[in-house]
Order: sequence, then structure tokens, then C-alpha cells
Amino acid sequence: MKYMMLCLLFFAMAAFATAQTTFRVGDEVEFSCTRVSSGVCGGRVEAVNGNSVKVKWGNMRDQFTMVSRDQIRVPPKPDSPQTVAFQEAFRAAALNKYIRDLQMLAPFYDEQFNSAGGHTTMAAWQEMTTRLGELDALCKGKFAGITNTGTAWLLRQGQIDYRYADWCKIADKRIEYGQKARVATAKYMIFVPGADDLKKAFEDSKNFVRGDTQMLLYDPAKWKLENAAKIKPQFASYGVEMPADFFNVLDAKAAEFRAIVDRTASAKTFVRPGNRDAAVEGIVKRKFAAEIPGVQIVSIGGDYPKWEKREGADLIRSDTDVKIYKLTVNYYKRGYALVKIPNRPYCQSRSWVVRQRGMAVSLDGGGEFMKCP
Repeated sequence: MKYMMLCLLFFAMAAFATAQTTFRVGDEVEFSCTRVSSGVCGGRVEAVNGNSVKVKWGNMRDQFTMVSRDQIRVPPKPDSPQTVAFQEAFRAAALNKYIRDLQMLAPFYDEQFNSAGGHTTMAAWQEMTTRLGELDALCKGKFAGITNTGTAWLLRQGQIDYRYADWCKIADKRIEYGQKARVATAKYMIFVPGADDLKKAFEDSKNFVRGDTQMLLYDPAKWKLENAAKIKPQFASYGVEMPADFFNVLDAKAAEFRAIVDRTASAKTFVRPGNRDAAVEGIVKRKFAAEIPGVQIVSIGGDYPKWEKREGADLIRSDTDVKIYKLTVNYYKRGYALVKIPNRPYCQSRSWVVRQRGMAVSLDGGGEFMKCP
């Protein structure tokens, strides 16, 4: 909706930018209005008073509008039969072969035109460039001097269908507009890393933040360096470089989330679980140290006083009539640790699980920020 409103505004501005400086009573004119869907109404000048023009648009006494000079124009004269024939010949030669290419590049020639998407392979972009080179030759050769149609109702807002002179301007600068189109298409098609996890952090009631997202929040230079190395080859597949502003929207969202953390973390206090097991806690601490260099374990405790039993079943074999499972039994302990990680402004609560078999440790991949004691 926002895009359509911008298009309407642009159309209205463009339509009346060429307003004449002198109007006379009796002139047939067009003016910007909301009474009809096209946004352009017709009428006859009844009076001129300085910058204000009275335009009669109907037969009833009150069917008139007062408009300023910059909102009014004399409608263009219809094309001559010779011009119409020239335009129709050009349309027959160019429409079917080039219109899709023109619609793709039109928004980069003029923002008033709707977008028609873009190609996803370099080969397709190169074929487009070649085709528009052919159109450029037609524009500068057999159809030199071609003009847009003079039939106003054919010039629909957002559409380039009958704007033949504009076709030629696009074809002439096909390399420039094609480059811009490839960048825009690549930015639309290429997934921005970290965006989904940051969105989940916003939506989580405790604002739980995964480890990679924490790097985005508090060590953005390192995060961008690592992720740009993954993203640049994807842009290269479109024949363009990764734009310098590719991460700008994510930067803004990260700043917004950091403000939330600053506002909420100082109000949260870690409550240590009441069960202790020195052997288990030692294993958990060593796991933290191995996975997160420089981490400090501020506080730690377990949820269960003893090993909890968990039964499960692993599928061994299945056919149309029978499924065979193997019953499994595991014992585990779970708890939480308050940790301080380098380059993070707050402590954070992170959960852990230790399985008795092999004393295997699993650490949660993120945490909830809160104040340090």
C-alpha cells in the first residue's frame, strides 16, 4: 500500500509539472483530483484570479473546483495519424520480445514504474543485455525519434507499456540499469544471516539470545567479517559486489534489541537451583571453558537431587505391517549456570544437561541476560 501511495504521489507531481503559466477562460484543462480512480479530471476554465483557477467540470452550478496553477495543465494534443502509425509499427516490432526486460529495468530508470522482479542467473542477465542492445539499435535506427503515445488513458500509472520513448532510454542505458537491477534482485533473494535468530530473540518472552546473535549484538565487526565471507560469493553469482549497506537493516534491529537488553537485564537476578553435585558441576565447568574461551562461572546449580530416568524408544526396522523399536533408558541431570562471557556487558543464565552414560554434557546455545552479583 505504501508503495502504491508513493506511485500515486509521483504520478500526480509528474502529470502537472509542466503546467502552463497563462490560462484563459474557456481553455480545456486537466487537474489533479480524487473524484476518479485515475487521479486526473478534466474541465473548462471559468475564471482566473492570480494563482487560483476556477475549473468547471460538470453542468450543475456547483460542479466546479478551485485549483492552483501548479495543479493544472492543458492536455496534450492527440498524436497525428502518421505518428500513431509509426508508434504501432514500433510496438509490433518490439513489444513481445522486449517488454518483459523493460519492465524489469523500468523502476531503475524511474521510480514511478512498478517492479517486475529479476533474473536469478548471470546467463539470463547477459541475455537480457543482448536483447536490449537489439532494441537500442532499433531506437537509433529505423525508429529514431519515437515518442510516447499521446493517448492519455493508455499511460497508466506504474506501467511502461505505451511509453515508447522511455523504452529507448532504458535500452540506451541497459548496462547501468541492469547493474542496479542485479544488485536489487540479489539483495532480495539472498538471505540475511542472523535475521531469523534476532527476530526470535525479540519474540521470546525472556529475550533469550543465541550465541551467534550475541556476536552480532556485541562484536558486530567480527560477526560481519565472518558472514560477509559467506555472502560475497552469492552476490558474485549475480555479477555484482555485496553492497556496503547490506547489513544496515540488521544493524538497526540489533541496536534496537541492545536497548531492550539494557533496559531489562539489570532487573533480572539469577536464582541458583538448590541441588549441588560437585562432580557434575566440574564436568559442566570444563565444558563451558572448552566451548567459550575466557568464560567465568559465577554461580551454578542443578534442578534434580538425583539422576532422573528418561525412557525412550529407537526405531530399528519398519515395513508395511510391523515397526520394531528398541527400548532405551537414560539418566540425566539438568541445571543452570550464571556465566560472564568476554565482550558481553551483562552476565547470562545458561542451561546445561549431563547424561550419566559417558557423562556427556550438552550446553544451551544461548542465554538470558541478567545482572552480575
